[in-house]
Amino acid sequence: MMATLKELPTPQDLAGRSAPEIISIWKTHMQRVGGTTGTQKAAELIAQARRSVGDITALAEAKQDFVRLITEFERITELLADIGKQLHALLEEIPMAAQLRSIKGCAKPV
Repeated sequence: MMATLKELPTPQDLAGRSAPEIISIWKTHMQRVGGTTGTQKAAELIAQARRSVGDITALAEAKQDFVRLITEFERITELLADIGKQLHALLEEIPMAAQLRSIKGCAKPV
């Protein structure tokens, strides 16, 4: 999803592409892509984009907003991952932490 939003943020960007082009774009962002499922997903995405009736006014501004929002999302996701790693490092210093995390409902180590 993020690979598509980064490269082809609007239905108009998707509608003019073919499934192999979409997969080629995905390959720059993902390791496992293509195959029957990937081709099918790309074709479904293109079909939905062609049926879109979204507003196309201020398209350039909308794309800029997408870029800003995706960048912010990635920054926050990275920050949360770092906090999670720090939390688990701190838990390793607590003697009973492993036993406490084994209790159902408690966080498992990342």
